[in-house]
Amino acid sequence: NIYFCNGIMEDVINQLSQIDGMRVPSLTSMLYYRNNPKPYSEIINELGVSHLLEGSVRKLENRALMTVTLIDADQNDQVWSNRYEMDLSVEGVWQVQFEVAQQIIGSLQLALSTNSTASPAGTLPTISYEAYDNYLMAKDLSRSWDIDKNRGSIDLLHQALSLDPSFHLAIAELSQSYGNRAELTGGPWIDSAEFYALKAFQI
Repeated sequence: NIYFCNGIMEDVINQLSQIDGMRVPSLTSMLYYRNNPKPYSEIINELGVSHLLEGSVRKLENRALMTVTLIDADQNDQVWSNRYEMDLSVEGVWQVQFEVAQQIIGSLQLALSTNSTASPAGTLPTISYEAYDNYLMAKDLSRSWDIDKNRGSIDLLHQALSLDPSFHLAIAELSQSYGNRAELTGGPWIDSAEFYALKAFQI
């Protein structure tokens, strides 16, 4: 379920990054510390942060359970913790991500900006959970600079678009994946990258 965790983590990070006055380290930093665990004191010194957010996700048959804990880095104290249950639907996953971000901000006593207080219900990228799941798997594969994983990513994205041809995030990711293939192989894939970039922009 690593790809699923990565997708949720990236979306929560994007929500938090929209808040004025909040500096959120990149997804790359988060992945590094998950794969190279260190004591909290070392992480906060290296990142220069005041709080750490820890989470875990378990996927079941048709739902997922997520536990999230906010930690005061200086005091090494738990500020807030919550457990979420979500339906494995695009709306279910997006709603929980939005709710997690709001609760964290509330715990830090920060106000949401105008843009991030809007309900995510009207901004769903697709109504097909299978397409969204393929997209998350493809994004996870594309983080590795490997031709076989690049092929897998492109195949998954085409599967996602066969389910929902107007899924703009998948189209944009397909452009990126073809661009990566052009760099990996030196082949004539840049035309495909440009085609899907323009298509995503038009949508």
